[in-house]
Amino acid sequence: MATGSIIRLYVLPSICAVIVWPLVLSQEAVSCQTTATGVAFGQYDAITNQPTTGMGTLRLNCPSPAVVRLSAGMHSQGGFATRILASADRPDHVRYNLYLDPMGIRIWGDGAANTFVQQVPSGNSDLQIYAVVPGGQRAGAGSYHDMITVIVDW
Repeated sequence: MATGSIIRLYVLPSICAVIVWPLVLSQEAVSCQTTATGVAFGQYDAITNQPTTGMGTLRLNCPSPAVVRLSAGMHSQGGFATRILASADRPDHVRYNLYLDPMGIRIWGDGAANTFVQQVPSGNSDLQIYAVVPGGQRAGAGSYHDMITVIVDW
């Protein structure tokens, strides 16, 4: 990698909302409406040891209180300790993670393996998705991505 080359990192805005419907006994099915704005980290300088942060938004409108879980990601092989941004052009990857808090303490996951879930009240909720790419990672210049599945239980 040339000195000063830039890597563009994204958690795609195609964060999918997967709705898990509970058993509904009435004739009318009720659902949570979800939209997501993916995390775009922008440019990452692989030469420095500085982390790069990003933020996305998950907007929900649920008829009752709900619990929001995130998958590990399509490149992370099921683990939450480190999620992986992959390159479409090369075998390189970059480690990152998603958090419930801006300090990067509570990993947003499925509630297992030291991860946390987010509870939301009924009605409209805007949730921030905080993300960090640790500094000092060496990877080739290019675009890197991951896709996270959002699971809403209500």
